[in-house]
Amino acid sequence: MKLEGFPKETLVELAKMYAQNWQTLDGLWFRNVEARYRFEATATLNLKDWERQPMIEAEGIKWRNMQSCSNCVK
Repeated sequence: MKLEGFPKETLVELAKMYAQNWQTLDGLWFRNVEARYRFEATATLNLKDWERQPMIEAEGIKWRNMQSCSNCVK
């Protein structure tokens, strides 16, 4: 079944669930790296990740917008 077939309420719940799962994974990553490399190294790596993340998100948004526009202009 495609996502378009799900009711809005189900899609909202899925989005919440995936957001929570992402936060859990991020926290687990931090704790596991910290256990191995200590806080200072972990914080440095985490900061590097978060410096890059907005650019990755922006590229994804731009790509999705381009896909939407290419479907509209025919």
